[in-house]
Order: sequence, then C-alpha cells, then structure tokens
Amino acid sequence: MGTSTWTSMLRLELRRLPQHHCPRRSHMSDSSFHLMLEESTRVLYAEYLATPDAVLPNRDALVQAAAARGWSETAFADPAVTLFLNRCHTATEPFRLPVGEVRDGTFSLELDADHVVVLLELHAPQGGKPVRLSEVREAITKRQITYGLKQVTILDALRAGHCKSLVIAEGTPPVPGMSARFVSLLDELKPSSHDEDENALIDYRNLSHLLLVSPGAPLMRRVPAVQGLPGTDVFGHQIPPPPVSDQPFPNNLAGTKIDEEDPNLLRAAIAGVPKLAGDRMTVDPVVSVEAVDLTTGNINFDGSLQVRGDITAGMEVRVTGDIAVRGTIEAAHVEAGGDVKVNGGIIGVQSAAMTEEQDNPSLRIAHIVAGGSIKARFMVSAFVSAGKSISAEREIRQCEVLAGESVVVGRPGSRDGSIIGGKVRALKSIRAGRAGAPSGTPTMIQAGVNPHAAGKLAEVEKSRVRLLEEKSKLDKLMEVLDKRPDVGEQQVERIRGMFSSVVGELFALDSKIKAIQQEMIPTSDARIEIFRGVQAGVTLHYAGHQRTFMEEREGGKAVIEKGHIVLR
Repeated sequence: MGTSTWTSMLRLELRRLPQHHCPRRSHMSDSSFHLMLEESTRVLYAEYLATPDAVLPNRDALVQAAAARGWSETAFADPAVTLFLNRCHTATEPFRLPVGEVRDGTFSLELDADHVVVLLELHAPQGGKPVRLSEVREAITKRQITYGLKQVTILDALRAGHCKSLVIAEGTPPVPGMSARFVSLLDELKPSSHDEDENALIDYRNLSHLLLVSPGAPLMRRVPAVQGLPGTDVFGHQIPPPPVSDQPFPNNLAGTKIDEEDPNLLRAAIAGVPKLAGDRMTVDPVVSVEAVDLTTGNINFDGSLQVRGDITAGMEVRVTGDIAVRGTIEAAHVEAGGDVKVNGGIIGVQSAAMTEEQDNPSLRIAHIVAGGSIKARFMVSAFVSAGKSISAEREIRQCEVLAGESVVVGRPGSRDGSIIGGKVRALKSIRAGRAGAPSGTPTMIQAGVNPHAAGKLAEVEKSRVRLLEEKSKLDKLMEVLDKRPDVGEQQVERIRGMFSSVVGELFALDSKIKAIQQEMIPTSDARIEIFRGVQAGVTLHYAGHQRTFMEEREGGKAVIEKGHIVLR
C-alpha cells in the first residue's frame, strides 16, 4: 500500500475512536498491545489496550510480536507504525490502527501462443511466506510441462525472491523449409564484352543488345522444395514445420519445353525473345517495323520491337522485351520491359509545322520507360526512367532522368558530355563532362538513393493488400469446408494449397518491402563525377547532403568534407 492509502485508513480508524487525555505511563508486559490480521483484506492491525500500568510499545516489540506469529518485519509500513506508536502516547482508551499487511509470495506461469516458451512471474512476499520450489514444481507438473525446463534458472529466481517474464522452459521451434523456386538463366545468355574501358561504368559496345534465344537454349531452372524440420513444444509434443509449396513448372508456357532428361530445366522451343514474369518464362517472336506512326498505329505486345526508322510524336509503344530504334524517338510514349537503344536521339520538342498540337504541352515531352537500360545519342525535353543504366553520347538537356543503377553522359573513354537543366537521379553513379550552363540553368544531380523506390514500394503495397484480401477469403472458405463433411478431400486440399501459396507470397512481399525501404536511405557508396566543371545553378545531392553551386567550379569527384559536398 502507498503512504496516502495508509494515511486514509488511519484517519478513518481515528475517527472511530473516542479522544481522551493521556494515561499515566508505567511499566508493564508486552500484553499492552495485540496484533490482529484481517483475513479478507490481509491488513495487519495493532491494538493498544491502554491499561493503567501499560508500558508504551516500540517498534522492536511489534517486530517480536509479529515474529511470534510467523510474520517477518517486511509486514510493517513505517509511516503507519510511527502513527500507531505516537498515538499510544496520548491514548487513554483502547484503540486499533492498521500498521501493515501480511501477504505470501505469489507466482504465475504463462505460455506463448506456440507453446514453445514458458514465462515465470514471481512476486516477493510482504511479511508472509516466500514461494517454495515445491509449489512451482507442482504448478509445472499440473500444466504437464516436461520439455526444456531450466532448473537452475528456477532456483536462482526463487533465491532472488522475484522476477518478471523469466523464461524457465523453452522448446525447440520448427525449422521452416523452402518452397520450390524458379531461377532465371537469362543473365547467362546475355553477350559480354572482353574489351572494356577500365574507367567506364558501362560498355557501350554491349549495352542494349537484344537478347534472342535459339531452340534448346536453357531459360529457367526449377529448384525443388526443401521440407522443414519439426520442433518440440514444452509439453514434449512435436511441432510440424510450416508447409511448403513444391509446384512444378506452370503449364502452357508459350514457346518453351521441359528438358527430356531434366524435368527441372526449361528450354526454348522456338527462336525469339524470352519473357520473364515471376515463375513464368515464355518465348515470343521478334516484331520489326519500318516506323511507328499513323500507318502502324500504337503498338502493345509481349515481345521485342525493332524499328528501322523513327517513333514519331504522339504514338504509344508498350512491349515486354527490348526496343531498338535506328532513327529517333520524338514526343512519344515508349515503355519496354527490357532495354531501349536509340541510334539517334530522344527529343521531346515538336517541329513548328505541327501547329494544331503546339498548345498541348504534354505532346512536347518524350516519355521513355525501360525495365533494363536506355541508350541514345542525346536526350532533350524527355522523361527517361530505367531500371538499370542510362547513357547519352552527347548531352542530357532539360530532362527528368531516373536510373536504378547509373547515368553516363559522354562517349566511351572520353570526358565530354553535358547535363544541362532538369533533374538527373541514379542509385549508384552519375558521370558527365560538365553540369549546368553559363546562364545558371537550375540543374539537379542526385546519387545514392534509388529514384524508383517510392514507386516500387507503392506497387508492392498494392499487391500485399490484394493478397491479404485473398487470404481472408480463403480463411472463410476453409471454415465453411470444415463444417461440410460432404465436400471431397481433394477439393479441401486444393484450397489449403492455395492458402499456403498466398501465405508464401505474403512472406516474399514483406522481404521485398524491407529491401525497397533500405534503398530509400541515402548511401555514401554512390559516386558523382563531373570531370570538367560545374556551372552556377547546379545542385548536388549526395550521401545525405545537398549543395547548390553559386559560381562556376572545377570538376572532380563528389566527396564529403567537414559535412559539405566538395569536388576533388
């Protein structure tokens, strides 16, 4: 009890007792007071008899009287004892006041949801008896806890007299297995160069080559599932590992076939462009056109596209593979799941001849998005986004550029090429000869943060919400099936398999979310190199720092010195 509680009780008791003048003090035996325990509340009272020859009691007398009853000194509350003893000095009639409480030690056992851990909570006694080892053992036996007991831990806790959430028994959790995985072999098929410029981050001779496969080419390998290991709970019962999915290659994968001697290897059945989507791999024929204009209309298909001329303004192209353009890309909307290679340039400003559409600003911007890399001779007034690298031989002017890996402006091995105006962002590195313009054109350059991370996170969160809804529906469906004995076991197993698959996908998405969030944290591992100099108006974002140059500076590599970005 707190001091305020004891004070309230004492005031209540005092109001009940009549007030008189002080009695005559004289020597007497310990029978001048009694200790009484109220069983219902466990409150300890002291009653002073106030006989004519009573000897005034003291604290030692109270302690000795309590010990005779088997109670320890901790039963007494000091403020209450002081108030009682002081009251004895003025009492002429018997009175009773609370002086403490007598409570035995208590304990409780708690099991986690999986019955793998047992927690002990032990409360010290107050004047009463401590918890005995036999009591704890009796409770453990009653709960049928037999596995993983920590005997020494229990003894140490009883000696200490108290503990909270102490692990006194611990089972063995099951070891999760691994579902069947599908590993793409496409990277092994991509051509590589043996004559690279050691100073260049990108080999321009190999960048954006179309990946074509011949019949029989290996495309994907299936890694069979690995079953988990069972665990043991604190009752000694086996805990089965989480179920794993061992699904085979999906059926009807267009343009592919399973190897005759190796059922876990998928090969190309036809020549064409491979397409990867999760655990699905297909091969599609290559499409080749003279130009993308009003004669062809917009293009949208699964595969790769070769354009011998231009992609003209206002057109839309969406393919899942690569795009190779011999001419230029004007103010068009182009999306590729693979690489985009443009022999000419990407230019979003329309010609003056197109007078009817000049007032529409959206037609003046080229919009290029690629899951792989993008290469062009130059880029002007464009939105350019690549999952990997972006390179321009001459310049990037007034563009918004987002690269999942690097941005390089300039010919291979040279230190020319300019970034003028707009925003250029990349996860790993940005290299150019110059940045900005003498006129002070605002130019932003950022490296070290994945520019695609926010968008990717939003897409993954959407998928997660969809899977959670699907999981909820399957939960309800399994509850219904459990109450329907007429439903076949095969159908029940199919629903359970679907549920396990959804749970596995959710687990994979959670890991992906953590990886994407990590990419949103600025890192100092990235590089910004502006070889020949920066102009006023250029802003660098690097390693969590930002600097806007107010005048022309010599070029170099961005480093952090004394908390500021400098070029060295």
